[in-house]
Amino acid sequence: MLFVLAILVPSILFSQSETQAKKDTNTYHDVFIYKGESRMNCDTNSKKEDTLFMTIFNYDPLFTENFMYASMGNIGRPNRPLFLSTPELNYTYRIFPITAYEYSLNNLNIYDVKSPYTKLFYVTGSGKENYLSGVHAQKINNVSFGIDFRVISAIGAYVHEKSNNSGGSFYLGYDHPNKRYGLFTAFTFNRLSPEENGGILYDSIFEQNIEPNRAGVRTKLSTSTTNLTQNKIRTNTLSFSQYYNPLLKQSDSIRRKFGTIEQLFSFERKNHVFIETEPDPSNYAFFIRDTLSTYDSTSYIKATNGLYWSNYSLHLQPSKPSYLFIRAGIKHEYVEVADYTKTYFSSQFIPEAQAVYTYQKDHQIGIKGNYIIDGYAQNSFQTSFWASSKPWKNLSHRFKISETVTSKMPDFFYSHFHGNNYQWDNNNLAKNTSNSNKH
Repeated sequence: MLFVLAILVPSILFSQSETQAKKDTNTYHDVFIYKGESRMNCDTNSKKEDTLFMTIFNYDPLFTENFMYASMGNIGRPNRPLFLSTPELNYTYRIFPITAYEYSLNNLNIYDVKSPYTKLFYVTGSGKENYLSGVHAQKINNVSFGIDFRVISAIGAYVHEKSNNSGGSFYLGYDHPNKRYGLFTAFTFNRLSPEENGGILYDSIFEQNIEPNRAGVRTKLSTSTTNLTQNKIRTNTLSFSQYYNPLLKQSDSIRRKFGTIEQLFSFERKNHVFIETEPDPSNYAFFIRDTLSTYDSTSYIKATNGLYWSNYSLHLQPSKPSYLFIRAGIKHEYVEVADYTKTYFSSQFIPEAQAVYTYQKDHQIGIKGNYIIDGYAQNSFQTSFWASSKPWKNLSHRFKISETVTSKMPDFFYSHFHGNNYQWDNNNLAKNTSNSNKH
């Protein structure tokens, strides 16, 4: 409906006056993107949008932004990354095997535009694959806002390979003209319903192409056509941040006696349901509640509130080529996890500090550290060091090295879980220590 509406009435996509439209006919404005997490933390790291090819060749979220994943074959289904990533030092219940298809603050796109920017994209393919996405971003005076959505529906070639995923985001930002105060809020939602079949039962059938009809190939979890194994994931996240420069001078937006105060808040609610209508007893050691069907439901709530100070911020960057950036603060996380037997609570504080020195705008060195006090992951820590250089001013090449050491408790899921086919309580798990090097 959106696609047809955009074709029939294209004028509704833009809210500028006719005079302004004529004035900007021959003017092209670049579109810059930075992530929602960067905007929340007043970070200036951004990139220019490729408005020529956009997502024509790689529209699958698994293969955008140079990420590589191994998947179960159909778009929108469970997957896992092929490259290890640096863990975040916060409370994590579980990394679900479909994270790449979820909207979150980490991958939320914030658009810096000078004129209205709209993008509609639709793909249809074999296996009744349908992919529809849309973006609209605009800035009116000092208020910026944007809407982003994505719908994926595909049956797939094999039995019980269907995916039916939808998600979207909305953000709103405001900055006072003198940069004394600004706020940003974002809302993301996800409704994911991928089926699982466990993969092909006999590899020889696939390798030798004995059964050309893919719908007739037997799979591990779907020994019968009536059996349904499915995940249902629902996520809602509300994020809010604001900054305030209490002693900002009107005549000089950079010289400040106190710095910038930032306050961050986020609330996330996630529900995960695993359904199997006719579980095969040979796949499981035992059944706890029901031998005829499985319906494992887990709910997860996390509220985060943080307060930070920095000598510079997103909108007030130093004019001098060499400067020292300092940021320090503390955040509190409150978590509730509930399954069919028990509800678990956790409360923890995470102090954080970082210092980054930039020399002549082209060379940078930085250090960052944070530590968890109390809660499930108490005494966990993470330290990072990085250095980057742009040796040739007339070229965009940049060299960077980084080192990150993380000591963190395993995800809470590995300590406590109770389902129909599996349950465990591991109270003495040791911390995992990892070292990440990037060049």
